[in-house]
Amino acid sequence: MLAIWIACSIAPLAPMSAVAFAFYLTMLAAGALVDAHARVLPDEITGSPVWGGLIAHWAGIVPWGGSIETAVVGVVVGYGAVWLVAAGYCGCRRMAAIGHGDLKMTAGLSAWLVVGELAAVILGSCVLQVFAQLVMRRRGVMAFGPALAVTGAILAILKLAGIELLLLRLP
Repeated sequence: MLAIWIACSIAPLAPMSAVAFAFYLTMLAAGALVDAHARVLPDEITGSPVWGGLIAHWAGIVPWGGSIETAVVGVVVGYGAVWLVAAGYCGCRRMAAIGHGDLKMTAGLSAWLVVGELAAVILGSCVLQVFAQLVMRRRGVMAFGPALAVTGAILAILKLAGIELLLLRLP
């Protein structure tokens, strides 16, 4: 985690934007590590990116810009869209498809990356999860938080570099 803060401190960012970016990446790393080990994402870890993203957008210190309005919409749509899919799956199959920590982590990613990146977050995470399952040759349940965290970090770094994934961007 120290490496994240060192890398962000030498990045060509305004000091407050570097702190915000380091906080974002640290929360993603913590979530990935905890979920991979314990298969649970506690509220202390998932709530921080949500509130941190909203506060960073409100303060105008998100390195790639954005507004508080798009961050709020990102939280609502990020949580709501995934919750609807999970509820539908649970209703049909009578078993949970995704945990509530993963829903909150998606909301946190949508708070930072804003609602336009939601499709990229979900698709990227799902592809990464399937790839991990195939490489590790595991059947059954695997933690989804690490896939969300890695996808969120990659998308943030791409946004910071000015690279937009236009085909996966919601209007």
